[in-house]
Amino acid sequence: MSKNLKLLLLVDFLLRVIGISCFTLFIAAIYNITGKSSDIGFISVATVGPSLLVTLFAGNYMARLSSLGTLRLATIFRVGLFAVAAIFAEGPLGLLIAAAVQSLTHQISISAKMALDAEGISADIRRAYISKKMALASVAIVVAPPLGGILVANF
Repeated sequence: MSKNLKLLLLVDFLLRVIGISCFTLFIAAIYNITGKSSDIGFISVATVGPSLLVTLFAGNYMARLSSLGTLRLATIFRVGLFAVAAIFAEGPLGLLIAAAVQSLTHQISISAKMALDAEGISADIRRAYISKKMALASVAIVVAPPLGGILVANF
């Protein structure tokens, strides 16, 4: 497998770890602030709702802009928001807003990554690439929640 494909796999893995870690962070933070498990539902809606809206427009958006530039910008914004939310977000409303914005940038990142994959992966290696990508996605599901929990516990 070429160096570029390995880099694409790494980027995909990191995007997924960041997304799942953020989700874990927001769930734990809302529960720590309010003490109500019902508020976890509000965080879930704030996380999933905006990403569903982005998917309606992602194709047109990606066709007009550089997928690599969009991916870089959205990822930088996500990591910055993750740090701000972990350190400064106080109160349920601040967390709901941070979760919604993080969800938007996550979906933009995923859409840009998919466009980048389509640009860089030829048909003859696509099946092997997708297989490795899904295996790494499964690893991210296992690794990311504890990472989010560590961040919550230490901030």
